[in-house]
Amino acid sequence: MTISNIYPIVYLVLATVPFSFLQYYPFLTKLRVSKTVIASIYGALLVSELVLFHHYNYIIVSDFLILFYLLHIILSLVVVRSSFYKQLFVTLVMVIYQLLLVGVSIACERWTLAESGLPPYLIANLLLVLQFALTYQIFFKFLREKISSFVRYEDDTVWRWIWLVPTCILAIILATKQFTIGADVNLYSILVRLFAGTGALACCLILVDSIEAIREKERLKSNLKLTEKLQKVQAYHYECLYENMASTRRMRHDLRHQFVVLQNYLENERAKEALAYLYKYQGDLSKQESTPLCVVPVLDALLKNWQETAASYGIKTDMMLELPPKLPVDDFDLCVLVGNLLENASEACQCVQQNERNATLKMRVIGNILVLTLDNTFNGKCVYSGNKLLSSKREYREPGIGLASVEDIANKYQGELQIKQKDNIFCVSVLLMVQLAEEFFRGYLTAGYCIVIIE
Repeated sequence: MTISNIYPIVYLVLATVPFSFLQYYPFLTKLRVSKTVIASIYGALLVSELVLFHHYNYIIVSDFLILFYLLHIILSLVVVRSSFYKQLFVTLVMVIYQLLLVGVSIACERWTLAESGLPPYLIANLLLVLQFALTYQIFFKFLREKISSFVRYEDDTVWRWIWLVPTCILAIILATKQFTIGADVNLYSILVRLFAGTGALACCLILVDSIEAIREKERLKSNLKLTEKLQKVQAYHYECLYENMASTRRMRHDLRHQFVVLQNYLENERAKEALAYLYKYQGDLSKQESTPLCVVPVLDALLKNWQETAASYGIKTDMMLELPPKLPVDDFDLCVLVGNLLENASEACQCVQQNERNATLKMRVIGNILVLTLDNTFNGKCVYSGNKLLSSKREYREPGIGLASVEDIANKYQGELQIKQKDNIFCVSVLLMVQLAEEFFRGYLTAGYCIVIIE
């Protein structure tokens, strides 16, 4: 094999492999088979392309090009556990990017080949490498930060139609005939390929960025609403603490008067009256005490508010909390996590008969894992889209924002969110990986550890 025969092989590899990696990257966590198996299958397809490419004297045949595009799409649908519309959207964006780079490079190759005297595909290879150096890192960054996050969006209404955007753009580009194999090539056609491909790619990226911005705005609105609620809860909590402190000061101030009364009873040998007076005084003290539900201050305020709200709706609440005073979890994340789950549980309980309204919350630390479970009664209706639970508040058209925020926090702490249904019991489990210091374990085994069981 001569050096001139290597250039077409290098071209085919450059024109396919980097784009296929980009196509699979957003779905690396949803593969049905191992990456090695996918690489082996893809390698077999690539060898088949090389054999056909060699058989036709390294001339690009449009029929075979379309055939292998279809084979790659089918392969993706088989090995990736995700919806067809998601994969189609990502594939079409990759095709536009591929069409831009490969189309420009092969057009320049055909335009300059006759006068340059260079071996076929040498100019195309050099231009592909140059374009990869200029654009690949930028596109991969956008893919990692935007598209990979975007494909986790489970609203079927969006995915059912959004793939039409790159499809229509691609159809318009191909209708210009500037990208057709065998079309006349000149400087004008090269510029058309360059600007049309760049514009089409920019439209798709702006679309993704815009939808991501809308989603982020929804999350921020939800978090802002929860933050305002937490502020009210904290204000109420501090107001109660202030009232208890003021009452305690008053009782201390009045303590000398109580001693005078007791002294009088005892001096006159009226022990029964003294004892009754002490019982009454002890009862007044117990009324002023506020038993904490949780040793974590922010959770204590949140849980007290939830308990009072649940009681007003006739919801029986049970809590078993085995938590240390300090958790290596951000207070805001903890409140968003617990607050959203408690709010969902309260709303779900309100949809059943009052005598059936129950909610059980359990939280504990096991090793380096914070475990939270919340079981509540509900109407028994669950609607899923793939593995995502659709919100009844959104008429079962898309997932709820609250559970999406809970899942984001679970992912932030390398944890997991699990949802199960047992008849009319809705069960949520959240695991968070937390890094605990040695000092924490010493406190955890002594006075720092607190178990609170409330029924």
